[in-house]
Amino acid sequence: MAASEIDILVPVLARPQNVEPLISSIESATEVPHRTLFIASKGDREEIKALERLGVEYLVHPTKAGHGNFAKKINWAFPKTSAPWVFQGADDLLFHPGWDVAALKVGKERGVGVVGTDDMGNPLVKRGAHSTHTLIRRDYIETYGGTFDNTGLVFCELYDHEFTDNEFIQTAIRRKQWAFSRESKVEHLHPAWGKSKIDSTYTKAFRGSKPDLILYKERMRVLSPGRGDRRARYSLKNQARIDARIKMRADRNKTLAVPGGPSVSIIIATHGDSSWERLAQSRPLPSAKLEPAEVLIGHDPDGNRATVRNTLAAKATGDYLCFLDADDELNPGYVYAMQKMHVRHYAGTELLLTPKVSYVINGRKKTPKFWAEVPFEQANWIVVSTLVSRKLFHEVGGWYEDFDPKNWNEYDDYEFWIRCYKAGARVLRVPRAILIAHQEPTSRHRIQPHAVRARWHYEIGQMHYPDLYTEDWLARHG
Repeated sequence: MAASEIDILVPVLARPQNVEPLISSIESATEVPHRTLFIASKGDREEIKALERLGVEYLVHPTKAGHGNFAKKINWAFPKTSAPWVFQGADDLLFHPGWDVAALKVGKERGVGVVGTDDMGNPLVKRGAHSTHTLIRRDYIETYGGTFDNTGLVFCELYDHEFTDNEFIQTAIRRKQWAFSRESKVEHLHPAWGKSKIDSTYTKAFRGSKPDLILYKERMRVLSPGRGDRRARYSLKNQARIDARIKMRADRNKTLAVPGGPSVSIIIATHGDSSWERLAQSRPLPSAKLEPAEVLIGHDPDGNRATVRNTLAAKATGDYLCFLDADDELNPGYVYAMQKMHVRHYAGTELLLTPKVSYVINGRKKTPKFWAEVPFEQANWIVVSTLVSRKLFHEVGGWYEDFDPKNWNEYDDYEFWIRCYKAGARVLRVPRAILIAHQEPTSRHRIQPHAVRARWHYEIGQMHYPDLYTEDWLARHG
């Protein structure tokens, strides 16, 4: 059997009924020696049954499907391929005869590492300006990497799904490593083009498209040359020059926003089940590494989160501390905005710099307005990722470690901010710093009854404002 010239990676996304027609399409339309490798997620029982029934080669990604599922599967499976070319497929494609020969011809003749195929649906693709499914030369990934800032081996894992391919293609274009093959037809059977019925997977992608678009625009500002230089985006003369532009933009926050800005340490602490540790590695950590900050991460399977936070804070060196939960992400430019606000407003009084929050619930983005500013004894209106000075953190005693983690762990931030507030700290809102908070199905915001939340609020209030938090208060609010 001849060695494979193209390895075709196919992440399966909750559509077991698509597997058999896809295999038939690949085998009937592909002329060169090839290998098809399906990638399922842990827990994809029906998909795995279909793959085993058909006797095809597949791998099982070690984590359950979640945020960035498509990109993570491709990135994880790519090192397990061996052919000189790898095709980034999907489970809703129809391969047309000769697609492989046409794509390989363009890649070899043009000497590029990324070749776009015609999906016969997307208007940008029809114009030859984009591709949704792409042939990738192995040594392109080995030489450059698919992303401009190492947020994924091939695809950036910060997106939920939409715009993953957009960033990959735009990065290749700026490196002069992309070409389009109009004769290579790999039809995308997508409901947006009226070629299939909508299902839960498509619905989730549509719901997550708005936060993905916001992230894409922010990251393109880093990748692209400045305004007024539109021609340069596609016609920079050589690879060294474009790499220098990319590096300059990606590293722009390595210096402080303005002279005198504070340094920042980002602390990511988890406890309990190892799934939270894995989530922290895949969600807040990549976004934190993009920031001009020291990043500390820790997990304790037996302790509580407050203990982990205090342990990491003792090792931190930044002037300000930023704490993140496992289901949080920082929008690009978070620390830059915080530093700028600090320099503008710091006058000797301790500051609590609190961000704007974009909640993502079931893939749908919700960005509430800031709470009306009320005294802290009445409500907690700042979030855990608020920046607090390391000096103030130690002065007030850090996070309270004696809460029962089963009941209090999710409300310990309110108690901590009360102590900072009572110590004289001033709260400043920073609207250009955006925290992306993903609410899980088991989040306290979604499952805890109002009476339970009121009781915990009451208990914390009793610790600091006993005259206000009386039994009458609990009766009115519980």
